[in-house]
Amino acid sequence: MFIIKRIMFLYVTLQDWVVWQLVKEEKIHKILLAPGIEGYRWRIGRWRLYRTLDSAKKKVPAYSAFYKAHESKDPKIDKGGLNLTGIYPMDKQNYIKKYSTSSRCWYGEIPRSGILVDESSGSSGTPTSWVRGADERRAIRQLIQVNFRQLERNQQIFVLNAFAMGAWATGMASTMALLEKYMVKSTGPDQVKIIETMLEFGNKYDYIILGYPPFLRDLVEIKGFNFKQYKITAIYGGEAMSESMRKYLEKSFIRVVGSYGASDLEINIAAESDFTIALRNEILKDPEFSKDLIISEYGVIPMIFQYNPFDYVFEINDKNEILVSICRKNNINPRIRYNIHDLGQIYRLKNLKPILKKHNKMHLLKKLQVDLPLLLHYGRSDLSLDFYGAVVSPESIKQVIFSNKSYTDRINAFRLVAYEDAKARKNLLFAFELKQGYSDAKGELSRQLFREVTEYLNKNNLDFKQACKVAAQADTMPKVLLAEYNKSIFERKGVQKLKNEYIWNLNHEQAKLYGLCK
Repeated sequence: MFIIKRIMFLYVTLQDWVVWQLVKEEKIHKILLAPGIEGYRWRIGRWRLYRTLDSAKKKVPAYSAFYKAHESKDPKIDKGGLNLTGIYPMDKQNYIKKYSTSSRCWYGEIPRSGILVDESSGSSGTPTSWVRGADERRAIRQLIQVNFRQLERNQQIFVLNAFAMGAWATGMASTMALLEKYMVKSTGPDQVKIIETMLEFGNKYDYIILGYPPFLRDLVEIKGFNFKQYKITAIYGGEAMSESMRKYLEKSFIRVVGSYGASDLEINIAAESDFTIALRNEILKDPEFSKDLIISEYGVIPMIFQYNPFDYVFEINDKNEILVSICRKNNINPRIRYNIHDLGQIYRLKNLKPILKKHNKMHLLKKLQVDLPLLLHYGRSDLSLDFYGAVVSPESIKQVIFSNKSYTDRINAFRLVAYEDAKARKNLLFAFELKQGYSDAKGELSRQLFREVTEYLNKNNLDFKQACKVAAQADTMPKVLLAEYNKSIFERKGVQKLKNEYIWNLNHEQAKLYGLCK
């Protein structure tokens, strides 16, 4: 086994060098995505991961301790390339928060130079710093540039980055990755700056606007500006987008595509394509097809992305959570079987084609450009929701309620509600149910709750504070609802669930039924 492993590692090292040479040549980079070699990419990606794992458990102090503490076992060679189930998964709680930043780096040291530090706060309230070395940034830059080449036409590309700037990972990483090849302006989520920039530079460019879906939705509603006079592609991330919203945006943009990534890992680890968008629309139209393809009990239509198994290994655990491994050895902070606590499914094309054939959907393959596997993404498994890219968790609301006895005495239940209004804009509602016998006739309690909840989130969730700045421009600031017992959205009908429902996602029609919007 030792000899086989050495030969395997030597082969992938040579393979990495060849890939690096190909990526530098724009005219031949498509060789890396050539059809018919999906199985090869799948297998070699796992070999690359094995090499990273073998080094990390010896040379990364935190991972060495983690590996031993959980009695992980080396991968076994099987038909899929490698069986990784013996390796204990890491996540933010059991690995990132437990071990210091330096101990999670090679040899337990953060290099003295060439290190970029960005951060995310998520729902925990305490910012998490992520260190990224020059080799990692170069690899990310190459991947993003390869994807952007698919969007190139005859005119020069001008990228307007509307993701949040500062220390946040997505905005910073996007600008740095694209600056080498394209004209870029980092506007942040500022509608006025974007419009002013396009007016100043005119329509001789192919514009690409990067942003969260709600921001893009609000942008196209600006009166007095004709988006159709410009060639604009919108690339969104941070949260899901409904197909109805995509169609609305396509009235102003020539194309709307999404990207999947995370600060914990990397940006743009998977992306939408014409094929995945067409597939998702077929799921919406055909209930029988949907039943055979997706997990229906989550009550959502998943986002569908394609990813390159040469760079990333995706797995699904027994809770349908996504485990992501970064195959590259040059990341100074290796992530191996990292559980980001998102729900999903994986389909290789060889497993998808029988389902397409059964339902007479083989024509969808005409839109397939590269035979990369699919990631079906259902959202977060940790009971939280997205608001303009910020993760809002029920735990934050609990902190406010249980820190004040007057709240615990009067409040029976609470719920975070995300809903679409008549303009398809996403809204956030903090909903509270009073205990029997209590009321809030003067509205004093609801005002107090709203003030304390928003103050808590602004203080402890940096992304929420930034999201509110964007929401203020769009007139979609969070709202509060204080309902009497068993009234409004807390009215109990039919069989009651044993567990509290802390998260509700409502479309416009459902929101109207509950009186949340017109």
